[in-house]
Amino acid sequence: MSDFPTHARAVIIGGGVVGCSVAYHLALQGWTDVVLIERKRLTSGTTWHAAGLIGQLRATANMTKLAKYSADLYGNLEEDTGLATGFRRTGSISAALSEARFSELKRQASMARAFGIDVDVITPSEIKARYPQVNIAGMTGGVWIPSDGKADPANIALALAKGARQRGVKIFENVVVTGITTTNGAASGVVTDHGAIAADYVVNCAGLWARDVGLMAGVNVPLQACEHFYVLTGAVPGLPRDLPTLRVPEQATHRMPLLAEHGIATFFNGPESFTPDVRYLLGEAPELRNFYVAAGFNSVGIQSAGGAGRVLAEWMAAGGPTMDLGDVDIRRMQRFQNNKTYLTARVRESLGLLYADHFPHRQYDTARNIRHTPLHERWQARGAVFAEVAGWERPGFFEPGGGAYDYSWGRPAWFKHTAAEHMAIRTGAGVLDMSPFGKFRVLGRDAEAVLQRISANDVAVAVGRCVYTQWLNHTGGIEADLTITRLAAEEFLVVTSGGAAIRDFAWLQRHIPADANCIAIDVTAGEACLAIMGPRTREVLQRHTPADLSNAAFPFATARTIEFGMAHVRAHRITYVGELGWELYVAADQARHVFDTLMADGDVTPVGIHAMDSLRLEKAYRHYGHDISDEDHVLDAGLGFAVRTKKPDGKYGPFIGRDAVLARRAQGITRVLAQFLLHDPEPLLFHNEPVLCDGEVIGHLTSGGYGHHLGAAIGLGYIPAGRLNGRFEIEVEGRLIGATASLKPLYDPESARIRV
Repeated sequence: MSDFPTHARAVIIGGGVVGCSVAYHLALQGWTDVVLIERKRLTSGTTWHAAGLIGQLRATANMTKLAKYSADLYGNLEEDTGLATGFRRTGSISAALSEARFSELKRQASMARAFGIDVDVITPSEIKARYPQVNIAGMTGGVWIPSDGKADPANIALALAKGARQRGVKIFENVVVTGITTTNGAASGVVTDHGAIAADYVVNCAGLWARDVGLMAGVNVPLQACEHFYVLTGAVPGLPRDLPTLRVPEQATHRMPLLAEHGIATFFNGPESFTPDVRYLLGEAPELRNFYVAAGFNSVGIQSAGGAGRVLAEWMAAGGPTMDLGDVDIRRMQRFQNNKTYLTARVRESLGLLYADHFPHRQYDTARNIRHTPLHERWQARGAVFAEVAGWERPGFFEPGGGAYDYSWGRPAWFKHTAAEHMAIRTGAGVLDMSPFGKFRVLGRDAEAVLQRISANDVAVAVGRCVYTQWLNHTGGIEADLTITRLAAEEFLVVTSGGAAIRDFAWLQRHIPADANCIAIDVTAGEACLAIMGPRTREVLQRHTPADLSNAAFPFATARTIEFGMAHVRAHRITYVGELGWELYVAADQARHVFDTLMADGDVTPVGIHAMDSLRLEKAYRHYGHDISDEDHVLDAGLGFAVRTKKPDGKYGPFIGRDAVLARRAQGITRVLAQFLLHDPEPLLFHNEPVLCDGEVIGHLTSGGYGHHLGAAIGLGYIPAGRLNGRFEIEVEGRLIGATASLKPLYDPESARIRV
């Protein structure tokens, strides 16, 4: 192969629809020195046998945006490239066979309308009118999206490839990648059976083989090939060719009796790649700079490829995501999830749940009990029903005598237990296990200077002070939301959520200058953390320690080591639930003793993570991944109080994002994050519900839950600045529910309770 290159700006591995989309969109970004390598022929992996259904309604707001972009792109590709894709907008119908499924579809329809997708909720008779061949017995309703369509998957990929070639991308088939080269912690090229290519960027779009390609680079890409079936019937006389796509998760011949008459011409079993949480893997790998991944598309590769290719190309060009991709960001995956035994067990279940009802708080049954806190058995003995978060088993709620999750779009059976735990913290004292929170020690004589560069707040504080801060990107978007405690002159503790630990530790490591006398160590598993919260907390703790816990002696946002029972614990006076409280950090080997000492008096209520979430929502505390993300400017999020633009420039310059903060302050913010409380106490909120002001959709909820103290469902969501004086409503399953909007927390707006 005489024209085989030895250098490229970017090398893309994999010539399916996703790899071709990345190549096409990099070319649109002006990157012409791009090489795409395919081990056999373009589309020969999964793309060639995909069904080609182009749907836009996805589980989350951002995934819906990306799917909508894919549909729009495919409609215009023939004009751009001259190659037909077979794309036709025949519409789609998703039918429900239960009230629960209908509730889910109505909620998704509400969300889709908020993002410009034309969608209608329809009755069974209206389904029959659009699709006369279907048996509607037992149907409860459905949704109709006229702009959905279908296309030829291979031709979509080939059209994207042609568009990329027209803009200078070089594509080589029948070339096998055998290795990835790295230099100083960054990808630097690929090795193939036709020679090596040095590259500034490497993109893993290898589909079923993406896990193996990742391992070549020391990168975890947790996915598993699974069987996936479809059938082709023989010709059906008189069947219209422009029927909409019909989705009904039930026996096909029962719903479509004509299938029993005409038989199966082809029964096809084609492997596809699935991930542990049935969301795809996108972005720069946390283990290796300049190594990007777009893989694991869970049977929605065709409808996702256009949007995924665009945002990955933008990410590479901009040096960071251009929109919130937390749903699919590869940095959400834990290292153990790349274990083959784990993947085989979990993915069987995740694939099986792909077409099941997607209830809130749904828990997996397989591949559990991998990560336990030191107090697992103690919680178990007290009736904990465990939820999995980043592999950690944490109490979701407590039920005397033991219980289990049940699922509903209404109030599940465990709603009452969460309500009791919520009120225990509001009125007495409750304890939460926060051991799974990510904990990083940052040490060295340059530790302060490094953290000053990364953090928007001022961390040059006295030993024993706790600082709430964000880590920003250059646009002012929030990369991390966490606390930093100064433990010693040259030692700090960073605490972040368990789900964000991989992402945040990678961000920290990548922003320690090569010449800095500073190291970061992940110590998450070495310490347990018990959060004791509620107005009676001081009284309860004081029984077991000689330390003075008075407000004067131990004020808010301070930390110190105290005796507790027969142990020493490091007590941080801080809160995520809006009450007086301390977080007690203790070596894992002494955690049980501290727990037993604390619980001996019987005055402390065990509390699960669902109550913690409802408590923080009442206080309007933000949750990373829902209310704030790298797309959300720190000032829009209402977190300007934690930003110190006037702190002195340190050894490594001003903090990342300072210019963007100053610019936004000068220009003025255009949107705000508000809290909403429903006037009707019955409906429930989860997230993505549209927000209306004076009858106009102006935003959507980023998170939602039930305010057991406030007496109704509550949520957070962004709305345009200056729109707080109108008539607010939240759309819930097609119904408009009146709501109160506030920029201040509706619970304890002055934060008096946490500082007593």
